[in-house]
Amino acid sequence: MEKAFYAVLMSLLVLSCSDDEDKILEESVSGNFKTVKVILTRTSSNHALFDGGTILTVSADKSNLEYDEKDFDSILGDEEYLMLAKVNEPLTAKQEFTIKQKTVKIQIVDTPQLLDTIDPDVDEYDLTTKIEVFVNDKLVKSETYEFSHFSIPNILQYKE
Repeated sequence: MEKAFYAVLMSLLVLSCSDDEDKILEESVSGNFKTVKVILTRTSSNHALFDGGTILTVSADKSNLEYDEKDFDSILGDEEYLMLAKVNEPLTAKQEFTIKQKTVKIQIVDTPQLLDTIDPDVDEYDLTTKIEVFVNDKLVKSETYEFSHFSIPNILQYKE
């Protein structure tokens, strides 16, 4: 009888936990995904002079990641990291990607290139790329890059 009394008392204590404790317990069990949106905005007098692609590198941990495979042209990786790639031919003025992660850690590699038919010594070209990362609709990181024929890809990293 005494054991039953203690069992009922313990269950009442568990049920009387505060909402915050319940929320913490729920998050640790189910985990809340955060919506990560990457927006690339490109400014150029002629986008048709460029092509390229964008690669999002994220953790391959399936319990930490959700994405729509249809949003990407190829998905490469191993047990540790995935590379979600999208080809952009010709280069567009705007590109958006949305994934979900519990723990946000992402690297964006944008690779604009002049078309093979363009002579960088003769033809005029200009391209500015702004990469923005939003977590749950809040801007958390933003960088702007100027294209140069000799420049390396645009790389932006963010983690919480």
